[in-house]
Amino acid sequence: MSKYILDAEMLTSLIKNQYSSLRQASRAMDIHHSYLCKVLNKKQEPGKKFIEGVLAAFKDLKFEDIFKKPN
Repeated sequence: MSKYILDAEMLTSLIKNQYSSLRQASRAMDIHHSYLCKVLNKKQEPGKKFIEGVLAAFKDLKFEDIFKKPN
């Protein structure tokens, strides 16, 4: 299975543009805010629930828009 890498900068930018706080974004993603912070700070790998949450919170976003294959 190919590994994908989260574009944390892009996700951070999307969150800042659409939500007033990380807590509000994490609620929309149905994940705990500390999990969101850990993933954005590259201290934890995003799991299935995180990926599903991103796609639910940003309905116009496709998986390939935010998760990239490493070069």
